[in-house]
Amino acid sequence: DKLGNAEKVMVSLAFLDSDQVEQQERLDGTVAWVKPWEKGFLIGVVWDEVVMKEKNKWLYYYLEETIKSGR
Repeated sequence: DKLGNAEKVMVSLAFLDSDQVEQQERLDGTVAWVKPWEKGFLIGVVWDEVVMKEKNKWLYYYLEETIKSGR
């Protein structure tokens, strides 16, 4: 089933820390857009809350490093 715009979702993200141990975070959000892709769909999500270092340690670190590297 395809998700629709404005649908509420919970997204689980997994990251490997410096010891290669999986760390997980879950964020609630709302679907902003959906586009067909090779094996499914690309989905844009607007998070319900601002990503903060204190609450979303791993995602915050990932975003910080991505911005630093200019990707």
